Amino acid sequence: DALPGFAVAGYTIANSDYAVSNTTTLVLLLVESGGNDTQATPVVTYDRDVTGGKTAADNAGNEVPDGDDVTPTDGAGPAITDVDAPADGTYIVGQNLDFTVTWHEAVTVASGTPFLQIDIGGVTKNATLNSGAGTQRVFRYTVVEGDLDLTGGIAFVSTQIQLGGATIRDAANNNAAVEFAANAPSLTNVLVDGVSPTMTSAVTEDNDGNGQIDRITVTFD
Repeated sequence: DALPGFAVAGYTIANSDYAVSNTTTLVLLLVESGGNDTQATPVVTYDRDVTGGKTAADNAGNEVPDGDDVTPTDGAGPAITDVDAPADGTYIVGQNLDFTVTWHEAVTVASGTPFLQIDIGGVTKNATLNSGAGTQRVFRYTVVEGDLDLTGGIAFVSTQIQLGGATIRDAANNNAAVEFAANAPSLTNVLVDGVSPTMTSAVTEDNDGNGQIDRITVTFD
């Protein structure tokens, strides 16, 4: 590792140089593992034999004990790894637009009701928390009469989960990520037609000319 004497189990320390004094805090910069590992609590150890000097010592010159170690607490929150959109198609009144958000570790939602903001035909609608457990939560909006977006599809107003007074946290009480721009799905082909046809006019007819109405032609918009 680049910082003599210190080692972090399973990780490479990225610090190339670290000179501080009169402090009780040392920040070890790590090379990311490439996996979702924020639940990891790798042991930090100090080895005097590889320091070539006193890498860590107090002002009097007392070096950190050989073999000293500490296990960090979990201080990193759940990351969003995926957001699933409703299947492509046209949704009508009463049908659901479901969005599934996945974190890399289990989360707990408490207090309020979080929601996603979506744009349907220039009008902001809220897809509110509907169900889910563990690493996933489903946010749902049900199409109502008057919703209409048949050109270009619906869209996210914001790529951030609105907490609505709620908390979303892991078992260690770390706040979960709520920004999902990097995982936002395309909604181009998710269309909405919540406008029901209505009768606009009707005309009676006497088709056989016997003085009796035998047909009505109804026109819809």
